[in-house]
Amino acid sequence: MDYDLLVDAIYEAGAHPEQWDGVLALLTASFRGVCAAMHIGDVSSDFAFGATYRLNPEASDAYAKHYFAINPLNEPLTRVPTGTAVGDNQLVPRAAYHGSEFYNDYSLRFQLNGSITAVLENRDGHVSCLGVVTATGTDPHSPDEVAAFQRLIPHIRRALDLNKQFAGLKDRVALATSGLNQLDFGMAFLDTGGTIVAANTAAEAIFSANDGLRAVRGRLRVSDRAVQERLNYVVDCAARGIGPRGGSLKIPRAGDKPPLFVRATPFRGEKLKDMKEVRVVLAFRDPQNSTRGGTDLIASAFGLTPAEARVLRALVDEPDAKKIADRFDVSLVTVRNQIARMLQKTGTTKQSELIKLVLTNDIPIL
Repeated sequence: MDYDLLVDAIYEAGAHPEQWDGVLALLTASFRGVCAAMHIGDVSSDFAFGATYRLNPEASDAYAKHYFAINPLNEPLTRVPTGTAVGDNQLVPRAAYHGSEFYNDYSLRFQLNGSITAVLENRDGHVSCLGVVTATGTDPHSPDEVAAFQRLIPHIRRALDLNKQFAGLKDRVALATSGLNQLDFGMAFLDTGGTIVAANTAAEAIFSANDGLRAVRGRLRVSDRAVQERLNYVVDCAARGIGPRGGSLKIPRAGDKPPLFVRATPFRGEKLKDMKEVRVVLAFRDPQNSTRGGTDLIASAFGLTPAEARVLRALVDEPDAKKIADRFDVSLVTVRNQIARMLQKTGTTKQSELIKLVLTNDIPIL
């Protein structure tokens, strides 16, 4: 048995769970086995994991459906302390095991004999374990083999702890990514040199539109040279923590479209080991989409009717009630009455106050 090779493989599996199959293969070869299986279930969390090596699918199915319940090794295994290796002959006398229904109907049918098992966790009778199974006719595992298996258990348990931690981190990353992708404005994370490390869905959509702000080989680019210099400056200030420590600017777009508004700020989060260091957070939004969230928020919060909400959205772009009436093909009196009801519902007294309420209460849309 190459102990160092086994330990190295175990810790590789701690970082990459898909490699546990390889660990089971090495253990099977090292401990006279024909197959191996591992089942991990943490009763204190939702973490669960399993892996097998050369386990006959028919045998696995039969065991799960019937023979697990009559396996004479299961009950004594629940009394084995956490972190202990044990041979099957230590759990049940060999003669009693060979006389059991489990051995004669299951083990002999699939040419399986005894096993050596590592109890990785035993909490209130819930056992997580790893076992190597030998072929029919082989001798029980010797005390030296059980002792060698025992030496590996601390490494296996540490590797599984790493699996749990990485699984939790992956869940947190997935949650954070999903949250960023639900924002209705763009966010991009840049390194010290201004290269994009990551960006949310809204940002990628703006880049892909090639309308004002775009990404070229991972760098932010605009068509106007002066604006590009200003963008580089605010990003550099945010990245290096100098001058105004970031800043804002507007990026012109083609035609009559309003400019994109961009803000660069220093990144104050944790440094991540496996990716470029993030130094800058860039947020940007299309003004054409920015008031929708504010009007919907006010409409929902103050109980505006759909017709009132429609007029409120129009007011943000066009404060002339007559033009709004013409746009919606309704009377001027109707629009004025709707504005009056909105003032009453929102507690504002002037049309300008109502518009300000929209513009200053735009919670990002998720």
